[in-house]
Amino acid sequence: MGINSYIGDLETCFKLLPVSLYRSLEIKSRGFGMEAEVTGKLLRRKIRPYEVPISYRARGREEGKKVTWKDGVEALWILGRERARKP
Repeated sequence: MGINSYIGDLETCFKLLPVSLYRSLEIKSRGFGMEAEVTGKLLRRKIRPYEVPISYRARGREEGKKVTWKDGVEALWILGRERARKP
């Protein structure tokens, strides 16, 4: 199964979907990892997320930025796991 999708910004933290669909995904990850897990599981079901442009001002660490390179590695791990899972 190939995911074969481009997502502009996985870690935006804005997701809108029916509660029943979200619950059916059985998300286990916590923190920023849940962003990758939600996206990966939707793509496995051939549900393509629709991205809506937003405007924002990026924060620095002193202003409360929380995402680090470790979160990026975790996201890649989760997406790879979802891609490799058998249907």
